Amino acid sequence: TTMDVYVPQVQLERMELKTVSGNVTMEDTRADNFEVETVSGKIKAQRLYAQEIKARSISGDITINDYSGNVDAGSTSGDISVTGGNKNEDISMKTVSGDILIEQDAVSDMELETTSGNVKIKLPEDAEFGIKINTVSGKIRYGFPLKIISSGSRDLEGSVGDPDLNISVNTVSGDIVIGYQESG
Repeated sequence: TTMDVYVPQVQLERMELKTVSGNVTMEDTRADNFEVETVSGKIKAQRLYAQEIKARSISGDITINDYSGNVDAGSTSGDISVTGGNKNEDISMKTVSGDILIEQDAVSDMELETTSGNVKIKLPEDAEFGIKINTVSGKIRYGFPLKIISSGSRDLEGSVGDPDLNISVNTVSGDIVIGYQESG
């Protein structure tokens, strides 16, 4: 069964959606605060504009494309992918067995955590940021010219350029890749 809900093209103060076993798909949504939660469904948002975006899923993927706003996303066994972001200061993501992908045109403060998922961050070549990475058994790869503060086989701390924003990544068994966006 499918239920379509149409919301007028206005800026809402708050929008909250909750499902148990249904997928949530949104396009062209504007709200000061946006919250979506599902137990066993996927969350997919395209052109989502908010000050605060909160997305939770127990066993479904979370995909947010072309968005603005701070993001707080969590999934137990689904992947989290956010691409095309702008006008956001904070990104917080946590998964147990899902991967995390972030690709955006500007750096944000990021706090990312997985248990057995991989983390991939793609940023523009001129990005400047501080980085702190810890992993128990994963691999760390980076493509940026990193000024290393401290480094071990499973941890890395450093900076690129003159950073105002920081990226923190923690995994247990996931690999971590920080690289450039593909041009074009």
